[in-house]
Amino acid sequence: MRDITVGELIAMLSDMPEDAPVRVAHQPSYPMQFHLSRELALRSSGDIPAGGKVVYLLDAGQPSAPPYPPAGLFEGHLGDEDEEAEA
Repeated sequence: MRDITVGELIAMLSDMPEDAPVRVAHQPSYPMQFHLSRELALRSSGDIPAGGKVVYLLDAGQPSAPPYPPAGLFEGHLGDEDEEAEA
């Protein structure tokens, strides 16, 4: 798997509602979700050629309840759940 670029992320987010919260979901076998910090970090990374830098989105803690993302999130479902139900 390759890294997503800032430009690709901006393009993907451009179709989403501007007032929608953004969270990170990870660990498909035991899924958890986290808020994103309003701060970013730009750091060098040894796996990026020629001393390239990586933009890190920082974890700002879990939602108060529940800390788990919606069921089926890691089953290849992208986009709006409501739109998929209407199809």
